[in-house]
Amino acid sequence: MKTNYLYICLLMLALPIATQGQRYFGVATGNWSGMNALYLDPANIACAADKYTIDVFSVNMGFDNNSATLTHNIFKTSNILKQDNVNIHDVVNFTDRSLISVMGPYMEYRLPGLMVKIDNNQTIALTTRIRSFNTINNFSQDFLRSILDIDFRNSIGDYKVAMNNLNWTANTWSEIGLSYANVLYKKDKHKITGGFTFRYLNGIAYTSIVSKQFNGDYNSESKVVTFNSDVHITSNIMNTQGMNSKSISSWLLGNNGGHGYGGDVGLNYEYRPGNEEDMYKIKLSFAITDIGAINYTTNNQQIHLYGSGSMDINKMSDSVKNYNSFVSFANASGLKADTTKAAAKVHLPTALVAGVDYNINNLFFASIMYNGNLVSRTIYGNSYYSQVTVTPRYDTHKFAVGLPITYSTLSQKMKMGLGLRYGGFYVGSDDMMAFVVSNQTGMNVYAGAFFHINPKPGPFHFPLTKLYRYKHQKKTKEAGCKSCLNG
Repeated sequence: MKTNYLYICLLMLALPIATQGQRYFGVATGNWSGMNALYLDPANIACAADKYTIDVFSVNMGFDNNSATLTHNIFKTSNILKQDNVNIHDVVNFTDRSLISVMGPYMEYRLPGLMVKIDNNQTIALTTRIRSFNTINNFSQDFLRSILDIDFRNSIGDYKVAMNNLNWTANTWSEIGLSYANVLYKKDKHKITGGFTFRYLNGIAYTSIVSKQFNGDYNSESKVVTFNSDVHITSNIMNTQGMNSKSISSWLLGNNGGHGYGGDVGLNYEYRPGNEEDMYKIKLSFAITDIGAINYTTNNQQIHLYGSGSMDINKMSDSVKNYNSFVSFANASGLKADTTKAAAKVHLPTALVAGVDYNINNLFFASIMYNGNLVSRTIYGNSYYSQVTVTPRYDTHKFAVGLPITYSTLSQKMKMGLGLRYGGFYVGSDDMMAFVVSNQTGMNVYAGAFFHINPKPGPFHFPLTKLYRYKHQKKTKEAGCKSCLNG
C-alpha cells in the first residue's frame, strides 16, 4: 500500500480500522457516572452525588460510515493489515451506494478534571480534553475507490462523478471547560435544573474541503474530466511537519494557529410521584452541545478550485504531497486555483441531545436518547449524523451495567453496545459487534476512571433500596442533620 500524503488522508475516510465518536451511553446515562453525564447535558450535575469528583482520564474512539463494511472482525482485520501488499478490498466490502459518508476516525482524550458540589442545589466543574474528529459527507464511492484501489481502477468502466454538497473536515483541537448547574425550580413532585458549559477552544490542526458541486466523467484511461466544479479547500497543516513535537500543555494552551469559544447548555425536568426523598420516576433532558467555532489564523492556506480540466488518477497519489504540489497538480490539470492565507472559521459539531429516563424500580432504569445534527454541512466544520439510542441499565453507586441499542441514520443499521462501571472505573462500547462478527460499518470503544472524595449518599439524589433508605434516614436523624433530605 502506498503511504504518501494524499493516500493516507483518503484512507482515513474509507477504512473503518482506525476508529464515530459516541457518548458513553452505557455509562453516561447513569446516576453515578461522575462527570460523564455532564457531556450529555450540563444540567445533569446540578445535584451531584458526591462532594468532590475527580476525573483521572478517559479515552473514546470510534468510526461509522454508510457504504463499507469490514470483511472480517476487528482482530482479524488488524492481522491482515500487518501483511505486505494489502489492498483495500482485502479488508473492506463496499455496498452499491453511489455516495459515501463517514463519521470517523474520532478520538477523544479527557484529561484530569474536577467537579465540586457547592450545596444541595449547585455544582461547578472544570474539564479538559483533546478531540480529533474526521467527517465526510457525499464523496463519490467510485471516485474514492479509483484512487485507493488499483484493482478497481483497472476493472471499472466509465462512470459519472457527482459530488454535490461535499464536505470533508478533519479537525483536532483541545478544550478547557467551566460548567455550572443549579436547581431552578422545586415544588411538590416537580423539579427543574439548568446548566451550561463554557469552553476555551485551542485549534491544533485541521483540513476542510467544501464543494457545492463537483461533477465529471471517468474514462477507461483513468482520467476524470471535471466541469462546473467549485471547490474550497482550507488547512493549516499542508506545509508543516505535523504535531509530533507538541506537548500536551502546548496543545491545550499554546499558539497552534486557531482559537475560539464554545459550550453546551441544557435543562432537566424530574417528576417525583412519591416522597421528596424518593428517586425520580421520570426525567426529561434537553441540551444543545458543541456550540461554537475555532478561528484559524496562523499558517493558514486556502485554495479555491474552479473551472474545467482533466486529472490523471494514476498520478494523483504520487503528485499530491503538500500544499504546493497540490496547487501545481491542479494547475497542470487545467483547473484554476486561487490561493490565499486568509483566516478560516471551522465550526464544532453542534448537536441536539434530548432524552427520557424512566425509573423502573430504583435499581433498574431505561432511557431513550436522541442525538441530532444542528450544523450545516455546506460550511467548514464537523457534524454528527442523527441517531436514537435505547439503554436499559442496572445502576447503583458501586456497580452499573448498561446495554445501549442504537439506530444510526448514517449506516441505517442497528448497533449494540455494553457499558460496565465498577466504582469509578469504567469500560464499554456503544458499537461493539465489529469485535466479534464481520460485515459491520463501524465500531466504538471507551474506558476511563474517576474517584470521589467524601461521598455522602442521599436518598433525594440517588436510587436506593427501601432498606438502605431507612438506615440512612435513621442515621441522619440521629446525627441531627437534615441537609441531604432537603434536596
